[in-house]
Amino acid sequence: MSALTKPTSRLQWKFAMTYLIILIAVLVVLNTYPVIVTQNLVFRSKQTTLSGQSAVIASSLSGLETLTPDGVEQVMTLLDEHNLSRVFVTDANGKILYDTSKKASNVGKYALFREISDVLSGNDVFDSSFKDGAFLSRASTPVISRGNPIGVVFVYEYDAKQGALL
Repeated sequence: MSALTKPTSRLQWKFAMTYLIILIAVLVVLNTYPVIVTQNLVFRSKQTTLSGQSAVIASSLSGLETLTPDGVEQVMTLLDEHNLSRVFVTDANGKILYDTSKKASNVGKYALFREISDVLSGNDVFDSSFKDGAFLSRASTPVISRGNPIGVVFVYEYDAKQGALL
């Protein structure tokens, strides 16, 4: 009898381990899939929101003949961008004309971003990433006046609240 119980117990043990491994794999998939789907939904929501906000700012600035720090400042005081982490506007050469950064004023400096050439060729640019428990999203839109790009609007948002949900 003992010769029969050894193979039977080994077979039962193998079935139990296989069942346990399959169960663990299913639980991992069921726990990570909603997080991935939620993260993708947040990315799409950020893209819609930030691209829309940068487009509104660019549209408001497009009424100016040329972008100057004073002209941009006047237009930006009329807009509500307080829910954004940072907004800055450059001229067609990449010189920063307006910046909401509270840490350091970058007005008068050049923004050396790879997006500037893409945006100045007429394309909107959006990028979002999830790092250190927060979403960092960036949207850029050209400011068009009389069919020509005269500047770029950059909108940044750092969202730790949405990141904490994940």
